[in-house]
Amino acid sequence: MINLRSKIFCLSCLLVIFTIQTPLSLHASQILYYEPTFKPFYNDKGVLQIAIRQYDKESIHYFLALDPTTFKIREIMASQAIFSDSVENETWQNTPFFKALFQYIGPSCPLQNGGLIKSEYPISYGMFLTIDLCPSQKPLDKNLFKMLMGLSYGDVTEPIPVAISITGRWVEEHETDFKWLQSQIRSNRLQVTWINHSYSHPYCAQCPLDQNFLLMPDVDFKKEVLSTEIMLLEHGLMPSPFFRFPGLVSNQSMMETLAELCLIPVGTNAWLSKGEIPENGSIILVHGNGNDEKGVQILKNLLDEQKDKHFLLPLIDAVTPAYF
Repeated sequence: MINLRSKIFCLSCLLVIFTIQTPLSLHASQILYYEPTFKPFYNDKGVLQIAIRQYDKESIHYFLALDPTTFKIREIMASQAIFSDSVENETWQNTPFFKALFQYIGPSCPLQNGGLIKSEYPISYGMFLTIDLCPSQKPLDKNLFKMLMGLSYGDVTEPIPVAISITGRWVEEHETDFKWLQSQIRSNRLQVTWINHSYSHPYCAQCPLDQNFLLMPDVDFKKEVLSTEIMLLEHGLMPSPFFRFPGLVSNQSMMETLAELCLIPVGTNAWLSKGEIPENGSIILVHGNGNDEKGVQILKNLLDEQKDKHFLLPLIDAVTPAYF
């Protein structure tokens, strides 16, 4: 644990760790010179923030600033961050975010399903829905999202919270479907937390797990992570501090890299198509890429039983105390 904390702190001492100078796709707002950083600072309201990424956009230098109390990330111009006041290591290490990060990236890592798999806090009612968009030749399962948006609770109208595990390759191949999702967000019908699910989501049907997905030879793990963040930013969307490994497969080295990048790994204890039974506080996993008819049907049955949109909770509630 001490080693992980030291590795994260060392980011603030390095000038350049990893840089993507040319974005993978050209959108309205091109992101250039994207790289991790680690610079704690206090904003103009005296609230602790951590600058975790820096980049250029339209000739202006920006940071992604993480609030380690609320787990929220926002984009700020570099001129808004003042690093003159030093922040003690103990101060940021004892925040809710870093306590969770160190808890879910421990000294031993299972090959599959490491990280956050259910709520860190007791949940008396409700679950956390995650929908994976892995590369697929099939179109987006719009019926799944329409089912969610059709949930009701009296006359209350509010967006449905859902966490979407997004891959860059899916976006490349389903630009129209991605625009449809964005339109539902703009219409206040969905409240989406974007989970980074890698860019290319490599997979080999014949390979064993320990040599598959991101563990395949010659995979550039940092590039897989950071390229997806760039893609989201170029589409005007904000990354979250969550990452889901393709196939839920990882190793200790990758977990430590996630810690350095200030990302919490998200697994599941309720992969519906595998027959796992969800309970209050569960992180549910289904696929919305057209390849999960079984899981989507099970989810439909579950939601029909509840008939309550408040049954679905924002993923951030799984790692933050109820008073947030």
